[in-house]
Amino acid sequence: MRSPERRTPHPYTLEEVASMAKEAALTHGGHVPVIIIEGGSRSVVGQLANLPRTHAGRLQVLFSVGTALAQSGDVATLRQVFFISEGWMSSAKKGAAIEAPPSQGPQS
Repeated sequence: MRSPERRTPHPYTLEEVASMAKEAALTHGGHVPVIIIEGGSRSVVGQLANLPRTHAGRLQVLFSVGTALAQSGDVATLRQVFFISEGWMSSAKKGAAIEAPPSQGPQS
């Protein structure tokens, strides 16, 4: 995880994080998973570019990142954590089943 550290004048709000994520996705045509961890006096922002494809694999990576950060003491008192990633969705025509996973749909 690449983690540039910075001090923040105030904690991020969900609206600010959502706005930044939307702008990045529209500018770059997608969004690499990002984690923002805010502590007592420091924030850590990192990209998680190679997350596993499985739920269990992603849980293990996030658990490992959290454990390493807690053991380092860099964040001190944890305030909040944001995890930002892309999401796909599909909708079926009324009465029909979805034919493929959203990421493989006809308009992906």
